[in-house]
Amino acid sequence: MLEVITAAGGNMGSVLRFLKRLDIRYCCPNSPEQLSGKNPILLPGVGSFGSVMENLSSSGYPEVLKKNSEKGIPILGICSGMQVLFNSSEESPGTKGLGLIPGTVKKFRTGKIPHIGWSKLEGSNEYVYFVNSYHCKPENPKNQSRRACHCGNPFTAIVNRDNITGFQFHPEISYRAGEEIMRRWLRAL
Repeated sequence: MLEVITAAGGNMGSVLRFLKRLDIRYCCPNSPEQLSGKNPILLPGVGSFGSVMENLSSSGYPEVLKKNSEKGIPILGICSGMQVLFNSSEESPGTKGLGLIPGTVKKFRTGKIPHIGWSKLEGSNEYVYFVNSYHCKPENPKNQSRRACHCGNPFTAIVNRDNITGFQFHPEISYRAGEEIMRRWLRAL
């Protein structure tokens, strides 16, 4: 059972249809107290770093997510949900992220911004769909498991640190590539 946190905002309809299409059992806890502390957690997010953190904080999720992380519960962040896994973001100076992956979120400096569209994951034949103006920069390069390019500049597309994973792209609208990447993440749990 996957526990989906809806407090971070985002395109929940698309994410939930994606999970149904893949026949993934899920529930949507109404509060942090309803998280089981046993099941993997999905943290989708759309919007600014600051607004996603504000939504999570006002609902009481940051401490519970940190405790679940420390217990080894797998957590997957998607889009802004990935970005808030980090310490901070240039998008919202002064706003602290969850700090589950040491690093920062930086603004793209070149090319068309926002980066909207299909980009190939390095080292694969998979194209996935992005909508982002910012990209994650983990302190430890080993946490960057896959990159993609925006206007010739590589950036982190998938990040992993122990039980914490982030997808900067939207697997729910990346068709077969997104479905296969999600299945791989679930198989690895």
